[in-house]
Amino acid sequence: TINNPIDLYTIKGSTIAGKLMLFNLLEQKDNLTKDEIRFKLVDEYDFMKPKSFKSLWRDYTNLKRYCSFLDE
Repeated sequence: TINNPIDLYTIKGSTIAGKLMLFNLLEQKDNLTKDEIRFKLVDEYDFMKPKSFKSLWRDYTNLKRYCSFLDE
């Protein structure tokens, strides 16, 4: 179990961990769906490429069940 953001940064690196935490923020706090998050980050803000989003979203969905702090 990953208990805090520091552990996530250590495992995934700062750039990827930051994006995973952004996914969580948009999903949990803003109540956006995967498609809405993709539109916002890929199309609207050009924050990442579609292929990158797909790969990072897969990482996020696999990892979020092990991150206890993402539920807060």
